[in-house]
Amino acid sequence: VAIKISANFGEEARTMAHLEHDNIVKVFSESVDIRADRRILCMQYVPGTTLERLLSELAKQLTETLNGAHLLRITDSLSTAPAAFSPSALKDREILSTLDYVESVLWIGTRLADALAYAHQRGVLHLDVKPGNVMISPYGRPLLTDFNVALSPKAVGGRARQVIGGTVNYMAPEHEAIFNPETRESALQKIDHRADIFSLGAVLREMMNLRDGTKKDNATSWTARAKETELARTEKEVQSVITSCLDPR
Repeated sequence: VAIKISANFGEEARTMAHLEHDNIVKVFSESVDIRADRRILCMQYVPGTTLERLLSELAKQLTETLNGAHLLRITDSLSTAPAAFSPSALKDREILSTLDYVESVLWIGTRLADALAYAHQRGVLHLDVKPGNVMISPYGRPLLTDFNVALSPKAVGGRARQVIGGTVNYMAPEHEAIFNPETRESALQKIDHRADIFSLGAVLREMMNLRDGTKKDNATSWTARAKETELARTEKEVQSVITSCLDPR
């Protein structure tokens, strides 16, 4: 297990207690240290690394042939501990090892999208989807974590007003508008599952470009360097998916 100590607010443990999904980190129990005003969560331990660290390492190796096997090698090098044997997760590793880079991005994105859809169907918004909140296990399986700002959509306009957070570079416009006093009230009424879809799109774009998912001028994208390769033939289709995420209607 892993222990997480956080400020004594938010809905993470109660929100995640009923989420049982292969691509969501499980929370087993919660206790409160009243004197220190801290919450202590007992969570599923995921050896491996974050998607953020994985992308950082990939960006340093743009001259290499990038594919699923390459992602797994980097994940292995960044893993802090061996993983427990899991036949179902081993199948994930076997699949990922056969994919090219674009297919790997789609494979990871599909699993994150499925995890978000599962949470949304149960009335849960994450509201902080970003590479740092995606664990990649040694089997290559992505898992969403850190639901510290997760909310029920019905709670957004109520008590949850005090605990909404997120990360600016991955926020949907209506999410970011909450932090503007002039638009806060109207924005609170607009937050729904589409905010998470937008954030997922920003993550996928970052994976495709191997740079910040919301900025266009801070690096030469990996896809731009791959224009003459077979991968370029699928780029338009992938970009169409990303565009749909960034403008979910």
